[in-house]
Amino acid sequence: MLHAWRAHGLVLECHLQNVLVGVDGAGLPARVVFRDHEGVRIVAERHRALLDRYASRGPAPVLDAAHGWERLAYCLVTNNLSEIAGALTDRHPELAGELWPRARAVFAGYAADHGGPAEIRDLLGSPHVPAKTNLLLRWLDVDGADARYVPMANPLSTSVSGSGGPA
Repeated sequence: MLHAWRAHGLVLECHLQNVLVGVDGAGLPARVVFRDHEGVRIVAERHRALLDRYASRGPAPVLDAAHGWERLAYCLVTNNLSEIAGALTDRHPELAGELWPRARAVFAGYAADHGGPAEIRDLLGSPHVPAKTNLLLRWLDVDGADARYVPMANPLSTSVSGSGGPA
């Protein structure tokens, strides 16, 4: 998901039910496959020529960079990784203290390998990640694209519970 964002200006918004996690012989994650690409959005600033070229075909699945990053952080951390960590902890309770520090190391490694992008540095340093207000969306009878976000404790931050976040 980070590569799609950085290299291609794409936001993958796959909900967890559309994410297949392949596990190894020990039952630990080894591969991730996104099986539904309905939630793919493009970052307007990165694809202006493409958007202009196809504007006559109707509205495009587009977001500005700030909103795109917010949705990516929500989908990746709050929606997917939190649920995956919960499922892994249910099956392997002995890993509870290791999962978020390992995830943080993966994010930090990605950042180191890709020139230290500000978004990742900010994500790892932030005490909060976005959480979507799904109940509010239902009450207002609006689409998920009109999502509103509230801050949730960032499990990737070392400031949360002092150990890299909750498991």
